[in-house]
Amino acid sequence: MTYSALRPAHFCLILVGVCCVVSVSVRAHADDDDGNDNDVVLIEEHWELEVGGPDAARSAPQVMMIMSPDGKLTDDYFAFAINHWSFPDFAAGGYQLQRWHGGECQEAEDGARTSPMENDGEIVTWVQRLTLDEGQLKFQVLDGHSESWNNFGGEGFAISIPTQLTRMNPYRPAISDLPPGREPILKLVLDLFQRQPASFAEA
Repeated sequence: MTYSALRPAHFCLILVGVCCVVSVSVRAHADDDDGNDNDVVLIEEHWELEVGGPDAARSAPQVMMIMSPDGKLTDDYFAFAINHWSFPDFAAGGYQLQRWHGGECQEAEDGARTSPMENDGEIVTWVQRLTLDEGQLKFQVLDGHSESWNNFGGEGFAISIPTQLTRMNPYRPAISDLPPGREPILKLVLDLFQRQPASFAEA
């Protein structure tokens, strides 16, 4: 798999009093608004989360990572819920994939690990991927690892839906949702951001 390189970007997000230092390394073609071989059909993000001191009694931290193929939250988009399940009912611990349409969660894929985070200074790493292929939009979490859950995710940990989208060029890196004042988050880092045009997929 080949990616063309653009300059790395670094920025800092201040969320509810928690400083999350986000480092973005971009390896992708520039956006092209005309439909052609540069249409983006795969998005991949490599994330690292460092937890200061998890609190099982408060079910903290609770983090939601969002991926929207068109950069909007009004149509179909996906979420990766970390250290909790929220659909169909709330449960502390574990992780869950979700598909949302507008403001409503439509379906979920439960993770194999259900225990809460329990290690001070714990680091969680994972890859989240969106793929467009023959009218199907797939969301996956792969290559996950943490002290509490060991290895998690994989090719089978995914949600796939039919779509009329043919490109994901408007996409921007995932956003997080941290409930106010509850999250012992030390750092949330986007280590690598990759976009694959259709021309690479067909090569």
